[in-house]
Amino acid sequence: MTDAIAEAIESFLGARKHAYVTSFVNRYDSLTMYRTYGPPEGGYCIGFKREYLRTVPNTRLVDMEYTKEVQQKETYDFLKQLVEDLVEKGDPKLSPQEASNQILKKGRFFGQLHNLSVRHKSSEFHTEDEVRLVTSVGWNERKLRISNKGNVFIPYIEHELPNTETDVLIALGPNTAQELANSGLNHLHHIAQKNGTKWNITLLGRELSGYRYL
Repeated sequence: MTDAIAEAIESFLGARKHAYVTSFVNRYDSLTMYRTYGPPEGGYCIGFKREYLRTVPNTRLVDMEYTKEVQQKETYDFLKQLVEDLVEKGDPKLSPQEASNQILKKGRFFGQLHNLSVRHKSSEFHTEDEVRLVTSVGWNERKLRISNKGNVFIPYIEHELPNTETDVLIALGPNTAQELANSGLNHLHHIAQKNGTKWNITLLGRELSGYRYL
């Protein structure tokens, strides 16, 4: 029976089903994030409520886990439950392969394994305090799109954010042209209101301190 489970895990890891994530952080004023992911000229941060992000269709919100001990315990609990299910379903009339298939067909096995694969991340990235909006599709699904950055091709999934009542924060990060960036921020707010968005947008235009330009 363990061979059947091992084959199932190997099949999962090589399956043509992939997780696509949009990464968020829990802080709008993280200078590390602006320096790492923003352009040299400066950038903005757009913040959404967790409750709102949970309403995006065909996605789920996942908090990342960076602690090795917690990762090991979650993996152990997953395998322990798997073994208990196998023992419970250990019908002597069934072959090991058939007993394993009964469990795998329920979908919980693959769902839990998939959740672990997108939730665990090296402790070296713990300062990011990342939250992921996750969706899963196969290569052959029509909604999969491809963009390019230089000579790198990047697959992605396009999601339309619901136009429902929610609070949204748009913060101005470190910018080399602070006044121009503030003006652009206000112009963006005006366009959003003109287009009839139901978002309650709060602008935060103050300059973050402690930033060093290269």
